[in-house]
Amino acid sequence: MYKTIEVEYSQQVATVWLNRPEVRNAFNDLMVHELHQAFDELANIEQLRVVVLRGRGNSFCSGADLNWMREVVEYDYERNVEESLMLAKCLSAIYYFPRPVIALAQGAVIGGGLGILSATDISITSHKTLFSLSEVTIGLVPAVISPYIIRRVGSAKARELMLLGEKFSGDEAVTYGLINIVTDDHDLETRLGSVVSRILQNSPLSLLKTKELLNHIGSISDEESVMRYTAKVIAHARVSEDGQEGMTAFLEKRNPVWK
Repeated sequence: MYKTIEVEYSQQVATVWLNRPEVRNAFNDLMVHELHQAFDELANIEQLRVVVLRGRGNSFCSGADLNWMREVVEYDYERNVEESLMLAKCLSAIYYFPRPVIALAQGAVIGGGLGILSATDISITSHKTLFSLSEVTIGLVPAVISPYIIRRVGSAKARELMLLGEKFSGDEAVTYGLINIVTDDHDLETRLGSVVSRILQNSPLSLLKTKELLNHIGSISDEESVMRYTAKVIAHARVSEDGQEGMTAFLEKRNPVWK
């Protein structure tokens, strides 16, 4: 079905693989389109609990494909806007996905690849992974990915990373807030399994509602609306089937049984 990605589904977990290992999973217009399509389709699977995003081969994503960049050089302004909007919509589909999205990153995470990773909820990498926002070194701007970078690291650190364009390690990425978990190469699968297992133990409805809360709360500007919205969210959770089961199980000192 797909040419540049693969999608696997098993036991409530979907894995989306960037599948261009011969070019270190560099993305082109087709990969961006297919990623967007995959996340749109996965959002409709009711039994799905979590999505893992990762790359085949030695790298997560090395940024934009060189052959695609050769084509882009010839595009006029309007065509460039159209292509960039496609990437923006893809990143939005990942960021606003209704269920948790985990990224497992290895090898190289460069430019737009770091934007894709930053649109996920939880990210895992190794000490040896190489990161860079290198756009300024080739006369470009990290524009479309900037909202997701800034949300993760804040304005001050984003300014440093984007303006310098330097390379940095997995250990540094964790201290910046770009990555949640850093570990050894041989431990990546174990850590991923632990995170997925932890999520699967949680209430399916609570996960959906928490993602909805996280995606919506930033768009509310006034304090009164924030208070009323959050009060309604927790009230609905308390009277929901999962809320009733979870609180009862807690009081009875047993594990909850989710439907």
